[in-house]
Amino acid sequence: MKPFKLVTAPNEILNKPVRKVERFDRDLKRLVKRMIFTLQVQDDPPGVGLAANQVGVDLAVFVMQKDPSEKPFVAVNPKIIK
Repeated sequence: MKPFKLVTAPNEILNKPVRKVERFDRDLKRLVKRMIFTLQVQDDPPGVGLAANQVGVDLAVFVMQKDPSEKPFVAVNPKIIK
């Protein structure tokens, strides 16, 4: 699997609202797997979280993994309540 190339500022995708995920399908599963892989191979600097817009996809998805020994956490259409 090939990791995503990370989007850097001033790319406009980083500033615009993301779209809500409407379909939980194979494409979403592939996106999440590749995002997790990208996060895990990132070493300069190492990362703990990655949002879909940081890989050029305008969807409300993010992954995080605080420690390589932990299972990755995936959030789809997250809602901040506090």
